[in-house]
Amino acid sequence: MEFNRDEDGSLNPLPLKSVDTGMGLDRVTMVKENVSNVFHTDLFRPLLARTAELLGETVTDWPSFYKRPDFTDFAVIADHTRTVTFSLVDGAQFANDGRGYVVRRILRRAVRHGRRIGFTGPFLFEVANAVIQAYGDIYPELQEMGSRAAELIKLEEERFFRNIDRGMELFEDSANETLAAGLKELSGERVFQLHATFGFPPDLTQIMAEERGLTIDAHGYEKLWREHQETSKGKDMYADAAGVGDWQTLIEGPSSHFVGYTKTEAETRVMKFRHIEGKRYELLLEDTPFYAESGGQVGDEGRLIVGNVIFEITDTQKAPIGIVHSAQLAAGVVSAAALTGKAVAQVDTHKRRLTESNHTATHLLHAALRGLVSDTIFQAGSLVSPEKLRFDFSYGTSLTAEQLHAIEDAVNRQIREAHVVNAHFDVPRDHAIQELGAVAIFGEKYGDSVRVIEIPGESVELCGGTHVSNTADINLFRITSEAGVAAGIRRIEAVTNETAFEAFNADREKLRQLAAILKTDTNNVLDRAQHMVEELSDLDKTVERLSQRLAKADAGDILAGATLIDGVSVVAKSIQVDSREQLLTYADMLRDKLTDGVVLLACEIDDKAALVCVVTESAFKNHKLKAGDLINKAAALVDGKGGGRPTLAQAGGNNPAGIGEAVAKFPDFVRQSLS
Repeated sequence: MEFNRDEDGSLNPLPLKSVDTGMGLDRVTMVKENVSNVFHTDLFRPLLARTAELLGETVTDWPSFYKRPDFTDFAVIADHTRTVTFSLVDGAQFANDGRGYVVRRILRRAVRHGRRIGFTGPFLFEVANAVIQAYGDIYPELQEMGSRAAELIKLEEERFFRNIDRGMELFEDSANETLAAGLKELSGERVFQLHATFGFPPDLTQIMAEERGLTIDAHGYEKLWREHQETSKGKDMYADAAGVGDWQTLIEGPSSHFVGYTKTEAETRVMKFRHIEGKRYELLLEDTPFYAESGGQVGDEGRLIVGNVIFEITDTQKAPIGIVHSAQLAAGVVSAAALTGKAVAQVDTHKRRLTESNHTATHLLHAALRGLVSDTIFQAGSLVSPEKLRFDFSYGTSLTAEQLHAIEDAVNRQIREAHVVNAHFDVPRDHAIQELGAVAIFGEKYGDSVRVIEIPGESVELCGGTHVSNTADINLFRITSEAGVAAGIRRIEAVTNETAFEAFNADREKLRQLAAILKTDTNNVLDRAQHMVEELSDLDKTVERLSQRLAKADAGDILAGATLIDGVSVVAKSIQVDSREQLLTYADMLRDKLTDGVVLLACEIDDKAALVCVVTESAFKNHKLKAGDLINKAAALVDGKGGGRPTLAQAGGNNPAGIGEAVAKFPDFVRQSLS
């Protein structure tokens, strides 16, 4: 090693040049224990033993265990689980891009090797607990946040296991088709489909393909994946793309000193800039009051004035080079000379104030959830913007209306009590957590010195974001939704301040409009609605009775068209009804009148085909006819599929024009099944 690469990319000679021997912990341990493989050391034995234990095995003879043919699978599981556990505790998150995507791929490779040795459900989280036990004494962060990492691993495993069986089925079909065609390469389209639909990264598909004697079309896959990324806007916004200019340095020296905790306007200088396209630029400033997106809080917007040049700052992000300000040229001509000199950076104070309201409300919401729902809840993600706040948290079931109401009341009570919001800078991390009781947000990376946001008596959290100075500045808090976003993860969305007032006004207007539609006033809306619901229920019962009478009357005519096939009466008919319930009523009536028979009824409902098939008990027992098998053959003609019990099955399809053909061919389907 000869140089130190600075944040701006420049290389500076090291005072002491050295050689990286690769002698990390694993290899040093291997030498100390006099073994020839890092996986034979006691660093991995607890993880290997736990994996075997989960399969019902107890390892008593390690030399023999190392020689078993599936040892590589055990080694991959141990290594990958250790990597994922440490990564999550170190601040990584499972994601579809960036480092989170790497962590996700590592986990899925481990799952793949687990399936090879017999695991059919989540298991890595158990191995992760063995990592925590084995390494926790040396790495205290594992003891602090390891259990949360294990829970996230379990959730990610559950998500992948739900797709893996369907993905394996698609892979096997694709591999068989490829081999049957005399080809040796799995198409890029199939590799992409496995990745985009079922979460199989291409390296995992490649491994499975090699086991079948195949290669993959990596070039074709890459082309499709790039198109997919473009469509979903998944490109790295700081990648050096075609058409993006190089950074131009105006002033050498450090940049990106954040002064926005105390200022929303600052005198500064442009240190670097580059042209993106059109009137879009990116800028690095010496001092900046603009908060860069971090910890869930979005980047600030505002304005930058340099002489006659005016930029609208549309976003602020952290990047390896520093705090990058995305800018839209509003006036003037950009050049190195024009951007040299004093600049004034102005944050959009209105949006900053709304963002601060939502951020402080997020801390109050977190405290309310832990106090009113469960003290084991931990934050699993957040978004804080001027428009709203979004808070993801660990919890197994949806919150009740009563719980949400209590949480909303608790937060608004803290707002009304006008608590001072204290920001403590440069607090030793251990002191903040152990002495002050600060909550460390899972997934965030903290240094030895941290910033603590304290709302006395209510909340103490490690946080680098911007906040109101008093909870009264939030004005009002309102929950707008609560839903599940993953197994064991719930999401609350809420609004504060003027957005909350706007939401209340919008609801009031909706109530006024509803009262007008119901021909009553707002005070009597509930009574009027209840009365109309009761009337509608009575009408539904009347329609049901009439439908049954009509079905009974029509049953004789429909049965008159029955076809006898090998002693089985077969009825196939297209009828006109308004709902699936009425379709089932007809089917039940016909089944009751048949001794040994099969019925297919079809209709068009809401521009889609609806099918129902009933098989009498006698036809099922004596002739082995199954409603599910028969209806799927008919459903194929209306571009659909179905399922159900052997004596009753339903199907839907997107092609109602095929109903006639499905009805006409149904007797042939029965004849084929009988033969």
